[in-house]
Amino acid sequence: MYASCLSSAESDSFIDLPDCKHDPVRSVFKKMPKRNVVAWNTLITWYVRTERYTKIISHFRMMIKTVIKPSPVSFINVFPAVSGVGRIKLANYLYVLVLKLGHDFVGDLYIISSTIVMYAELGCLDIARKIFELWRSTRKFCLRDAETRAH
Repeated sequence: MYASCLSSAESDSFIDLPDCKHDPVRSVFKKMPKRNVVAWNTLITWYVRTERYTKIISHFRMMIKTVIKPSPVSFINVFPAVSGVGRIKLANYLYVLVLKLGHDFVGDLYIISSTIVMYAELGCLDIARKIFELWRSTRKFCLRDAETRAH
C-alpha cells in the first residue's frame, strides 16, 4: 500500500505543493491506530521524496517522542533534511544519537556514509573527514581482530 503511494505517477504533483491537503501517505498514516517504525519511515520517506525538509525533521522528532526507536532507514532519511535546512546543531545531536544507539548503527555503512555527506553538505568538511577516518580505523581493527581469531 505504501509503496504504491510513493511510486504513483500523481505523486510528482505533490512536489510543488508542500502542504497539500490531499497527501495520500499522510492520510493513511493519520488513520493508523498503531504506528511502528516502518510506518514512520514511510511517512518520512514520502516527505524526502517531496522535499519537505521541515516536515521530515518534525516527524522524526515526533517519532522519537513517541518512544519509537529509529532504524538505520530513519537516519538515512533525516540526514539530507538536516543539511537541506542547514542545521549543524541538529546534525551534531543526530550523530550523537547514532553513537548512543551502538554498533549496529555506527557500523552501518549507509548511516556512516549519509552522516559524512550530511556534514560535507553543511560545510563541515573537518567533521566529515574525522567521521570517515574513525570509521576506517574501526573497520581495520575489526578486520585484524577477525584475522587473529581465525588463526
